[in-house]
Amino acid sequence: MTTRGQLKTAIARDLGDPSNLTFSDAHLGDFIDDATAAVGRIAPLKFDEQITPLLNTLDYDLQTAIFGGPEPTVQVQRVEVWDGSVSPRNFLYWLTPQAQGYVNASGVGWEVRGGTLSITNAQYIWLNLATQVLRVWGYRPYPRLTDDATTLGFPFEIEMAVRAYAKVAAYRLLDTDRSLFTQWQIRANNTDMTPASLMNLVSAAEASWLRLAKQITVIRTGQ
Repeated sequence: MTTRGQLKTAIARDLGDPSNLTFSDAHLGDFIDDATAAVGRIAPLKFDEQITPLLNTLDYDLQTAIFGGPEPTVQVQRVEVWDGSVSPRNFLYWLTPQAQGYVNASGVGWEVRGGTLSITNAQYIWLNLATQVLRVWGYRPYPRLTDDATTLGFPFEIEMAVRAYAKVAAYRLLDTDRSLFTQWQIRANNTDMTPASLMNLVSAAEASWLRLAKQITVIRTGQ
């Protein structure tokens, strides 16, 4: 499996800067962060989380084990009630979301705000806290990677999309940072590059990214 450090090396190679003469290690990390966020918006990862309902509790933070706290960009598609006292677990019924309620009010169904699932009191009182669990189905972004030894948490096609977007981010930075462009311009194979030539590189990188983006875009199912 590819690590963050190996991904940085691959991106530097994609940019024709394997020795980091133009783009620093910090630059490469920023490109990965930017690209991971961009890819996560169009191709999020499916998740299935089990929640044990608690006494007198209507609010439950989602995906805290992954993000260290509630993740605001988590999208929930379905909330179900299962019997957790038997093996295998047994599906009982699903909870109605607020979006499908008879009025536009939070009291008619569950909703998610800022990464926190809120069920209604009417849904809570029917739960058997001793035996039943909630199963939450939805989509989440990819967590930010900070350690070069960390293995990427996404498949190869997503890795290639991250590399494609990182290239766009790098060329856009050259376009807006004249000092960095000057450093890049004097490197071997770049001496004939002009600002106009750079814009051609930006356009080509953006076109490549858009092609990949269309291929990996996840169509979210309804609630």
